[in-house]
Amino acid sequence: MGHLWGANFYEAIAIARYKKDRWSFSGKLTLGKKGFDFEDEAISYGGNIYQSYEDRFSDVGNELAQGNTANIFIADLQGNYLINPSNRLSLFAGFTYRKFSPKVSTQTYPEGNTVWFSAGIRADLFNWYLDF
Repeated sequence: MGHLWGANFYEAIAIARYKKDRWSFSGKLTLGKKGFDFEDEAISYGGNIYQSYEDRFSDVGNELAQGNTANIFIADLQGNYLINPSNRLSLFAGFTYRKFSPKVSTQTYPEGNTVWFSAGIRADLFNWYLDF
C-alpha cells in the first residue's frame, strides 16, 4: 500500500462529521512534515522513493523528515444539503486551504498557500468512498 506523500514523512489527521436532518457537514485537518531531497545534491535523504538508497545521507542517525523539511497544513471543510433522498441528489459546497512551507524553497517545491472553493449539485447513486 502506498501513500500520496511517498516516503520520509509523518502526519496527523483529524476528521469530524455532523449530520442533522438533510444537512451534513464534514471537516478534515491534516498536519504533516515531509523531508525532500535537495535538488543540487546526489545524496538521498529518503524523500525520493525512486533514488538509489546506496547514496544515502548516513547509515546511522537518520530521522523522519530529514533533508529539505517542509511543514504541510491542509484544512478541508464540506457542507451538503440533501434534496432527494431516493437518489441522494444534493447541493454541496466546499473549502480547502493548503499551506506548504519548506525549509529551502526551490523551483520544484516552492513555498505557498493554495485555496480552493467548490460548489455544485450531485447525485451519489453509489457512494462507496471511505476515508481510512
